[in-house]
Amino acid sequence: MDKHFEELLLQYVEESDKTKRQQIEKNLWKKFGANKAFTEENAHTQEEFDIRVGIGIDHGDALLIGGPDYFGAAVNRASKLGEDIAGPGEILMTETAFELLPKDAGIPHEPLELEISGIKLNAISIKY
Repeated sequence: MDKHFEELLLQYVEESDKTKRQQIEKNLWKKFGANKAFTEENAHTQEEFDIRVGIGIDHGDALLIGGPDYFGAAVNRASKLGEDIAGPGEILMTETAFELLPKDAGIPHEPLELEISGIKLNAISIKY
């Protein structure tokens, strides 16, 4: 999970619901841009040098104790989605995070039922 999104997780506690939705949408569009940029650059490199990133996004409380690492269920779910389940270039979100997006955001998606470490999780695969 990138540092910017980790910081946003903590900021959401203090922001209004509307601002939360706008920030999550803005962050998601950044993820689209990153994956698109990697895809464009990969067209100019040998496959062994391609950069492909799986991204996981969740929303919830996070704890920071004296260092750069964050802890909490939302951090763990996002990490599992991005590192263990998402394929190259794929963006997966928990249903909780997706529901915070503005209803009119028009983000193409597909609902998924996943199992992470024996726990069932409703998630969203973002299509772009």
